[in-house]
Amino acid sequence: ETFQDGALLVRRKLLKRKPDSKITRPRVVVLGSGWGAHAMIKMIDTEKFDLVVVSPRNYFVFTPMLASSAVGTVELRSVCEPIRQCNEFMDYYEGKCIEINAAEKKIICEHTGESSSQGRFEVPYSYLVVAVGAAVNTFGIPGVQENLMFLKEVSDAARLRRAIVDRFERANLPETTDVERARLLHFVIVGGGPTGVELTAELNDFLRQDLNRFYPKLVGEVRLTLLEAGGSILTQFDEKLQKRALERFSKLGVTVQTGAMVTRVTAETMYLKDGSALDYGM
Repeated sequence: ETFQDGALLVRRKLLKRKPDSKITRPRVVVLGSGWGAHAMIKMIDTEKFDLVVVSPRNYFVFTPMLASSAVGTVELRSVCEPIRQCNEFMDYYEGKCIEINAAEKKIICEHTGESSSQGRFEVPYSYLVVAVGAAVNTFGIPGVQENLMFLKEVSDAARLRRAIVDRFERANLPETTDVERARLLHFVIVGGGPTGVELTAELNDFLRQDLNRFYPKLVGEVRLTLLEAGGSILTQFDEKLQKRALERFSKLGVTVQTGAMVTRVTAETMYLKDGSALDYGM
């Protein structure tokens, strides 16, 4: 954000009312409520433009904190900002765009709420900003979409935490065999980038420290593996940092496998390009 952007934000905060609706202004319609949309919504001059936001999600997610929220270090509500709070001088409609009519300069939307009647509505625009983000890339690997968990939304973080506790509860059952217990308590993270590394570190602390109070007999059997298809982790950073992260994981007992490309995934087993296989619980 530039100084000019900051000044615009302060001026808007000081206003006590919305810009005069009688004054015709070009309408800017923004699709989405992620990073790109959030920046646009926050800094657009609503004295010059009529702002409308359409998104199925009425909040912005600070995704770098999802790893921490997944293990309870940070509360889920702390990583969310209501989209209306980003700019109180805008109109927000809950829904998704299903058609863009460029000739008539309008979009056709469908309500995505939980109400029984999911009606359609139209929104005319002068300018259209498409900032809907992207879906998780599974690289076409069989079984990834069906069997693995992702960390992209708040719901993913909540689901991840529930799944961790579920694995421990299942491992704690008296009829669970040693082989099955070893599988259930093997947690595998795929991807050695910043998110994967942070999640691995947070998960290690959660598994070995926090859960130790509730499952002291099981924590010693926990295994944590980080898989990276490339030659090292954190390749976006300096080699010294990469080496330090690897050394730290080694001290913590985390197994890091580089050059480990996943080729197929089932509900309980992950197959790698070198022919090896990993049984996992999550």
